[in-house]
Amino acid sequence: MTNPVLSAGRCVVVTTRGSRLKAHIDALVAHLQDTYSMIVDYAYLEEIFPPDEDDHRAEPFEQLVHQLIHNQFAVVDLCVTADAFYVMGIRHSLSNAPTLMLAPNKDVSTVANARFTQTKHGYIDASNSDWMDQIPAVVKYLNRPLEAEYQSDLRATGAYKVTPLERPFEVSKLHDVAWQMNASGNTVAKAAGPRIVIWEYQIQHAKAFDVWVNSENTFMEMARFWDRSVSAQIRKLGSVRRGALNDDSYKDALGLALAEKVGTRSQVPVGTVFMTRTDDASTLSSVNKVSHVAHLAAVTPNKVGDGFSSGGEIDKCVESVFEEMRNERKRQRGRGLHSVLFPLIGSGDGGAHAAFVAHQMVISLRHLIARHLSDPKKHKTLDQVNEIGLIAYQRSHLDFLRRELANNDFVEVPLRSGDDA
Repeated sequence: MTNPVLSAGRCVVVTTRGSRLKAHIDALVAHLQDTYSMIVDYAYLEEIFPPDEDDHRAEPFEQLVHQLIHNQFAVVDLCVTADAFYVMGIRHSLSNAPTLMLAPNKDVSTVANARFTQTKHGYIDASNSDWMDQIPAVVKYLNRPLEAEYQSDLRATGAYKVTPLERPFEVSKLHDVAWQMNASGNTVAKAAGPRIVIWEYQIQHAKAFDVWVNSENTFMEMARFWDRSVSAQIRKLGSVRRGALNDDSYKDALGLALAEKVGTRSQVPVGTVFMTRTDDASTLSSVNKVSHVAHLAAVTPNKVGDGFSSGGEIDKCVESVFEEMRNERKRQRGRGLHSVLFPLIGSGDGGAHAAFVAHQMVISLRHLIARHLSDPKKHKTLDQVNEIGLIAYQRSHLDFLRRELANNDFVEVPLRSGDDA
């Protein structure tokens, strides 16, 4: 049995009660449970989409959509084509986690196959006697972060500007609970490792984080003061007012510090991090109590010249920030940098779906923390890190993060006394 700390999480199996692939599905589920300690949810299509059109089943359908978004693995039985392909469309649009199409024969359609199964042929032909031998190729990403680009399908179609229907939070504050890894893997949780907290709404009101992560483009050009992006907010907070209080001119302290670090490089790879100190006279230092900003190359300019797109590689981005924090502690001879605040990387102007990014960031943190707990002396990426903050701009972001944390071996713990409520 796999160590529960590294378990793959949850799987949803979409099928029918009378499917002719029932024996194959039962064998597959037993394999997933035994090898990956996976929790399996069943969704029966005839109960979610009943033939009687007057019999509305809103609750089971809502539950299925939730499972398709958040479960780390999905198995779709293609014996029922119309409803099954509709379900796969939802999964394809809202999650980049691996999905296995289990086909009754090799003639089944392989639409959008590579996105789903990560196998050579795009589906598994259950009529072959050796079909179970192909399973490792499908599930190989479950115990490490997925290697995929996290870009919204809407942006890929050219519909670059999508107005959100949901309003952001109205008040900036820490969410009322924190999370820690369940190191025991049992029902009775043994919380260990850094705490994860969620900051609701605007970053400019956040306090008590040593490091803020600035999700930047690969040219490392911060947004202008008057833009509405997080990069612009951080840049202005990091600036220093010149002269008297009624003087509205500023020294671009943070922008200048980043330019000095970048030097003559015109562009850097996704995942590159530059750490800059905040000026003691800036609001970022004096009010927000931020000592450093980690400028993370996370989005790439669109070739057509219209905005940016997520550069993917979320796991690399997350780990690079912690590595650079560790390097900075060495330069400071071990002082400070015990907490960090991340945005949902690339989900703003980068256009990545917040559900994708929340899923990937939580999985990345789970693996880093589990690796650190397994051997702190060998795996020092999270050395001295005691708190990791994630920003939820609106309620759906909070919901994505909470459910991803719950599905990935994190348990709720109370906030420490003195934390901002």
